[in-house]
Amino acid sequence: MAQGVQNGIGGVKFPEYKQFFSRVGTRSKNSAIRDTFDATVGPKQLLMVAGLPNPELFPILSTEITLKDGTKVKIDEQSQKDGLQYQSTKGMPELKDWLIELQRRVHNPPTLGREDHPGQMELMIIAGCQDGISTCFRILLNEGDTALIQNPSYPTMFNMIESIGATPVGIDSDEHGIIPSKMRHLLENWETVNPVNKKAPRPKVLYCIPTGENPRSASWSFERRQAVYEICREFDLLIMEDDPYYFTYFNRPLPHSMLSIDVDGRVLRFDSFSKMMCPGLRLGYMSGPRPVMMKMLAIYMSTTAQASAVSQMTLMAIFRKWGYEGFMRQCDKVSQFLKQQAGYFVDAATIYLSDVAEWTIPDSGMFLWLRFKDCEDATDIIDKCFQQGLFVLGGCNATVGKPASPYVRIAYCLCTKEDIIEACKIMARVAKEERKACK
Repeated sequence: MAQGVQNGIGGVKFPEYKQFFSRVGTRSKNSAIRDTFDATVGPKQLLMVAGLPNPELFPILSTEITLKDGTKVKIDEQSQKDGLQYQSTKGMPELKDWLIELQRRVHNPPTLGREDHPGQMELMIIAGCQDGISTCFRILLNEGDTALIQNPSYPTMFNMIESIGATPVGIDSDEHGIIPSKMRHLLENWETVNPVNKKAPRPKVLYCIPTGENPRSASWSFERRQAVYEICREFDLLIMEDDPYYFTYFNRPLPHSMLSIDVDGRVLRFDSFSKMMCPGLRLGYMSGPRPVMMKMLAIYMSTTAQASAVSQMTLMAIFRKWGYEGFMRQCDKVSQFLKQQAGYFVDAATIYLSDVAEWTIPDSGMFLWLRFKDCEDATDIIDKCFQQGLFVLGGCNATVGKPASPYVRIAYCLCTKEDIIEACKIMARVAKEERKACK
């Protein structure tokens, strides 16, 4: 675990948070009812604001979970009642505190516990990263705004930004991360080189996946993280660090996150339990500067209300049994499995696909990002693979504007070694047929 880093960042530059909020974010206000969930209720206090069902009427008494190693995790009656009841929008207090300590142990954020810092780090539990990111875009972007996003990137992000009426603007990246010179050139010459129009507003936010990039499954070098952070400071951008693949990193120690170097309070970090535990829990957690987190909380109070308390209760029961060391062992187990799967794919691709394709060797994540040689548009190859029973994602979907692309994204987590070999054989056969047909 990272225990504080020499981040190489100069003097602090406090963001003026109000300027980043959208009209929705600016108008958002806390719920008078939900605010009471965070009130301290003592033995002589009666909380009679919210319409809380009487837990004595809940049909479930207790739960016992059996883990893969045979360990039994018992959820007692009181914990069961708490998990079946409405809870704080911020998250169940015990789990929230557990996660704040996890962030301290893993990232040691410079603004954590800093009451004197206007961007002091706060944390809230969200109903999965996707829900949290979607809400965050709503509080930051207006219709007509622009948002920087690394190219290639997770396709759903384009949909989120465009559904608001904003425009995603891509920044080229390589296997080491966003290319700083490209980012700087775009921002220094925004009025003349941005792909939207000369009057397009300057971006306020950068969205990125620094570890286990989806779709490339590569991780940014620390130097790239520092360089991008400095550019965001210079041009006053907030950074949405979407890091669901962080703990899948194949080696140890884990890389330094953007949160770990955030002396200003401009990083909004999204962590997920979908890859390390299970996606059906629909739980994640967001860490960021207090002014932004308070706006997130206000929107959540009037929309999602809270992440599933049943899922939070279940996860906390497991964490009580495991402790931080047990959770990290689970993370190690997942990362080593994915490393093995990636190795199977790279080995098979080397044997069967070297003549027709090239690829980025994953260092984390769940995907192989593969480019077909002598090809400008992989659509026909993808279609013919589909006809032979192989489903892959076209690279055009992971690029702003969906231009023709020679790339495909291939997910390897669920496949057996035999499946991977068969997939490589199918792609090799189809690619060679396409190459022959083009001559």
